[in-house]
Amino acid sequence: MRPQKIIIDKDTFIGINLNALCIFTRSHFLVLPEVLLYECLTSLEKKGILLDRFRQVILAGGYVCSSGYAIVRDEAHRLNPHGPLVNREYSDGVRQALAKNADPYDYTWVTKRFQLDQEFIDHFQSNIERFTKLESRKTNVIELVRRQDHSNEGRSDRLKYWAEFVNSKDLHDARNQLLKGITNCPDKYCLSGEWVSWQFVRVFMIWVLECSFLLQTGGGKGSAKLEHDLQDIACVALLSRANGLLVRDKFAQDLARAAFPDKDVFSSLDEVPDEYLCDWG
Repeated sequence: MRPQKIIIDKDTFIGINLNALCIFTRSHFLVLPEVLLYECLTSLEKKGILLDRFRQVILAGGYVCSSGYAIVRDEAHRLNPHGPLVNREYSDGVRQALAKNADPYDYTWVTKRFQLDQEFIDHFQSNIERFTKLESRKTNVIELVRRQDHSNEGRSDRLKYWAEFVNSKDLHDARNQLLKGITNCPDKYCLSGEWVSWQFVRVFMIWVLECSFLLQTGGGKGSAKLEHDLQDIACVALLSRANGLLVRDKFAQDLARAAFPDKDVFSSLDEVPDEYLCDWG
């Protein structure tokens, strides 16, 4: 039986007791998105503390995967769906580097990778406002909720309904608008749910519908926390390549459960069942 992979998001990675996290990692296939490493290395206030935390978890047996943004860029460049979530050779290389040196990284490389992620966010944001306004005009989400008698449901159930609605649509048009210019061959890019890019757009569309609902009902500020929410969306999209997600943020939990009802979402280490234990032999 293949080991079940669990992704951990940034806030959960930082918030869990380090000793408990290392003990957990020794017997589980824990995956740390590479964006955690960038943030540990570029944090001005807590760099040493965060990098040491990252190092200890990796040395305890953790694995590294590319950030959601990097995978979307890579798929757009290679015009192929991303393969396995974890490249074991790369993870082993990170582990060996951290075993030899507590801070082995070339900051020119780190800055470049961090900037590439920021450029993707900026590119994406440049298309979002126009797209969100268009969707709000095209889809009266309040009417959708009322028509399906979901008006008294909470956010969790509402997000599940948005997911069903998005799953019934062809995402090609949304992809072409949201990721416009990311590839020179749009007809060969992001063709099905096998692509992480497709999952990223799908999760984002669920988020858009919820923001539109909140704006139309006066219940929220829409995209005020856009960059933070994009990080959650990118992390949730990675769940398409894993079995479970460790995340503390309540909205991200609801979003992940709505987008991937067949996957597991945990808020703490204690919630992870024994089936996730690995016999590394």
